[in-house]
Amino acid sequence: MLVSFIASLSLVIPTAGTVPLLDGPSSSAWSKALTAGDIPGLSVAKVEAGSLKWSNALGRRDATDRSANAEKVNPETVFEAASLGKPIVAMAILSLVDRGELSLDEKAHSIVELKGLIDSRRTDTTLRMLLSHSSGLSFNQPRLESKPGTRFSYSTLGFRYLQQIAEKKLGASLEDWAKRTLFQPLQMNRSSFVYSEKFSGNRASGVNWLLRPQSQMTSAEGTGAFDLITCATDYARLWAAVLDGKVLKESSLRAMFTPQTSITGEFFDSAVPKKSRAELAAGLGILLQRQGNKWIGFQWGDNGGSSSLLLANREKRDALVYLTNAQDGLHSAETLARIGGMKDVGASWVGYEQISTTNRKAWKRITLALERDPKSGVEEFRKLT
Repeated sequence: MLVSFIASLSLVIPTAGTVPLLDGPSSSAWSKALTAGDIPGLSVAKVEAGSLKWSNALGRRDATDRSANAEKVNPETVFEAASLGKPIVAMAILSLVDRGELSLDEKAHSIVELKGLIDSRRTDTTLRMLLSHSSGLSFNQPRLESKPGTRFSYSTLGFRYLQQIAEKKLGASLEDWAKRTLFQPLQMNRSSFVYSEKFSGNRASGVNWLLRPQSQMTSAEGTGAFDLITCATDYARLWAAVLDGKVLKESSLRAMFTPQTSITGEFFDSAVPKKSRAELAAGLGILLQRQGNKWIGFQWGDNGGSSSLLLANREKRDALVYLTNAQDGLHSAETLARIGGMKDVGASWVGYEQISTTNRKAWKRITLALERDPKSGVEEFRKLT
């Protein structure tokens, strides 16, 4: 049902040539934000009322190339979107729920056993817990750090586990399912979980927070939790269809944006200072941040040399997505969201202090000093500590 329904939409979804590029906020507004945040390149797109409204692309494709003739980011430049693939894994699971082939409260262990996990509590883990980061699984190791269903604990392994379950029930790889069900019908021609040479001539490469080159951090071998390659226009097309009710049944879409697990305390790294007082929760496949009396969906991605952010308002059917080729890209989340007509209050909680904070300005001095001379960088670090 899902496949045939989405396939029928391909005649009415705009192609890349009909998207109003360089519409929306002025390029100068974006450029100022990139300069202030030390972000080399940006791909950004906006969904309004369930339709792709505008997109923009600017800056340098190679973060380390500061020459006057550096290759520019364009609408088809692909970025490593990292964890922005997690919601697509969730869509695969929820599509199976929509078809009656899975239940959210079904025990994951009864479908697929997670290799290496021997804890007796593993049989209590449900699909709902995995989707809402409350399974108790560690970030990336096959062990339980808490009793399943008792608290939030962000787990990339949990989504790798969900992919195994989805692939078993679908009888196909996540890449094949996504290509057939989403990428091709929605004309997401620059999206994949598997690397292809077609991307090599127009692929962004980035820098980490120490301004060190981080080109091709992922080999894109098909892992939904962190291997997604895409451009902002493609990913926005996906969320236009999702928010317009063309991918999941209303019950699943509503559950996706309904708090399943409250989030209290730190993300997972207590050493990273947090400056956020946001009220947060986990939905199904996405996280949620309260803005007024509404829950806004969000997901970030960080592969070391690239960073990205999705914001989605189910009630208005609005979404904003941006992709950058620098780990610093999330330190400007609030600024970039504001330019794009939305609001973000979650990035600081994850650990990405915004560029306006005293701490962040100090770290920027350290990284710039390190770039000039390691000794100078150490001296700047001593000033901070």
